[in-house]
Amino acid sequence: MAQLATLGRQLKQNHIERNIMKLLFTVLSVGIGFFGTIALGNAQGVLTFDSLPSGDYRGGPGYAAVPNGYGGLNWNNFGVVNGAEMSPSNGYASVLGYYSGVVSPNNVAFNEYGDPASITVSGGLFDLDSAYLTSAIDSVPLLDIQVQGFVGATMLYNNTYTVNNSGSTLINFDYSGIDSVTFTSGEEQFAMDNLTVFVPEPKSLNLILLIIPFAVMNLLRRPNKSPEPTAVGAGSSAVAVHVASRRWLSFFR
Repeated sequence: MAQLATLGRQLKQNHIERNIMKLLFTVLSVGIGFFGTIALGNAQGVLTFDSLPSGDYRGGPGYAAVPNGYGGLNWNNFGVVNGAEMSPSNGYASVLGYYSGVVSPNNVAFNEYGDPASITVSGGLFDLDSAYLTSAIDSVPLLDIQVQGFVGATMLYNNTYTVNNSGSTLINFDYSGIDSVTFTSGEEQFAMDNLTVFVPEPKSLNLILLIIPFAVMNLLRRPNKSPEPTAVGAGSSAVAVHVASRRWLSFFR
């Protein structure tokens, strides 16, 4: 009877340990899935251009190119300039839109020389959500900007937006699933600030992170394949069952 009682306590303890392990792996699964989605899932953000070097407008070329890789995107013919310095009181009345187009100080992006400018992604697709656009030149109080979204050579979106030079205009593009977007403004310059994009990142790592906990749980659920203990006595059998039932825990020690 004492041996049966001992065996009962051992089996109860093993049951508790298994439940604890299941709970731990459930928490692990939820945690990895949640943080994996944040870190490796979809990168959405507002690109303010304020962290980029803008050059010294008064002293050199006056601006810098937006570098490839900024915001996870590639940039063609987009420059960045310190719009906050280009106020009428500083003698920049002829390019009022660079100053009035600032949403988050200090920088704004613009299309160099008024030529078409584009944004692309190296792999996969992205969503163009919104941006603040402004006509940069004082002599162009109203400016039409054509914005075309593509997947490869196929144009999915084609819209024209009218903006002014007295203040920025929030444009909600809602272009989903594109790999490039082109801005054309009839050889006139525009300023752009606080561009919101949604760049999906590779899902393979997410999938691996989600599969690992379930694979481990499946491993733990497999029945013990150890040979049955030899019946050399009730006491020996009880000890053998206890050792076999705890063997699956040795992996974590």
